[in-house]
Amino acid sequence: MSELVKEILYLAGALVTAFFGVLTMAAARDILKDGPRKVAHLRKSGYSLFKGTGFRSKVTKNGAVQFSNNSPLA
Repeated sequence: MSELVKEILYLAGALVTAFFGVLTMAAARDILKDGPRKVAHLRKSGYSLFKGTGFRSKVTKNGAVQFSNNSPLA
């Protein structure tokens, strides 16, 4: 394979990687921006992500989230 073809393939790979990196950063920004409000709303409405799985989450005084597993399968 000639050096020119290798260089073109490397450049194409770098462009694809950069494209997906930008998409990932944009998605992370949206999640971080809206996430806390959505989580607070869901928590107030009694929704649990782990409902029925045996996992429970609890927010401590310092804001950390603790998980426990009360599953009969564990």
